Amino acid sequence: MIPQSSSLDKFLEQNNIRLPQEDTEAIQRTLQRKKMDDYLMPENLENSAVKFATDTVNFGSVLQNQLQQNLPTYDQDSLTLKKKTRELQQAQDELNERRRMYDIELDKLNQRETQIKQQRQELELSKQRFQKFVQENSTKRESALKKMEEEYGGEEKLRLDEQRFKQVQIGMNLRKRLLQRNIEQLKTYQKFLENVCKSSQEEFVNPEAIRTRFENLNTTKNQLEKKLKEIEKLQQQQKEKEDKFMQEQERKIHKLSQEKDQYIKELNEKEKSTNGIGTQQSSQQTQAQQQATEYSEILLGINNLFQRAIDISKRDIKFDETGYSKEDAISQKVKIIAEVIADLTKFKDTVIDLDKKK
Repeated sequence: MIPQSSSLDKFLEQNNIRLPQEDTEAIQRTLQRKKMDDYLMPENLENSAVKFATDTVNFGSVLQNQLQQNLPTYDQDSLTLKKKTRELQQAQDELNERRRMYDIELDKLNQRETQIKQQRQELELSKQRFQKFVQENSTKRESALKKMEEEYGGEEKLRLDEQRFKQVQIGMNLRKRLLQRNIEQLKTYQKFLENVCKSSQEEFVNPEAIRTRFENLNTTKNQLEKKLKEIEKLQQQQKEKEDKFMQEQERKIHKLSQEKDQYIKELNEKEKSTNGIGTQQSSQQTQAQQQATEYSEILLGINNLFQRAIDISKRDIKFDETGYSKEDAISQKVKIIAEVIADLTKFKDTVIDLDKKK
């Protein structure tokens, strides 16, 4: 059932419908026809107390009267329908305008999407360029690090070479000194040979005498070298004996020190367990023992210095073991030690003066 003109707006508003103009006009025509049909129905005619007649005039007058009676309502509905039609047309215009605006917005969105695609492509290209730049930068960084490492390795190698060359230079300087010393010795030997040649003109008559003299000198040289080796061997043995003696003396001193500490510890324990006169006697005994220990250490030190002084001075002096406690023997040993120390001091001063002159 199609709604009446008076309820059309309600129907459209309830269903939220906005029809095009063609549909609105078609609905209006349909409503007009429906109204005309309703007016001409027998029920409506009976309700209005009008009877049809076969006479055309009566029917026309009746129809005209009926139309005149219903005309205000029809005109009012027509005006309402026109008003609603205009409103519908306005709504359709608004809809068309909104559709046009929607199309414009859609075009803008399409353009925006196209721009976004272009920007995305540009961003992708920028990303690729950036990745390429990062890769090139990483390659350059690796090459720079490798070059720096090579330079650092070369610097380290140069430093090692410098140290090695310094050592070689020191060795060459030492060799230069040795060669200069050999040259001086050769010059001395040359002078000796010149003197020999000068004296040989008067001393040697024939070459056989010169040969014999050379053999004698060579024999003397070999004997001196042999004796020098023996002296060096004796010095080495003497040094070993001295080292052994020093170790023995150190062991004795260490042993005496341990015994002294042990004895003092025992005395301290005894002092704690006693009091009064016993404590005083223990302290006196401790002092006596300590003095004896110090005296023993002094004797060992004097014997040690005396042995070293004898080794240095090469003196052949012997004392009896029982004479260690005699004051004369001790004073004589101290005197010898003082003489050896004085000789060493003079020798040291002489060496220092020679070094200053050089």
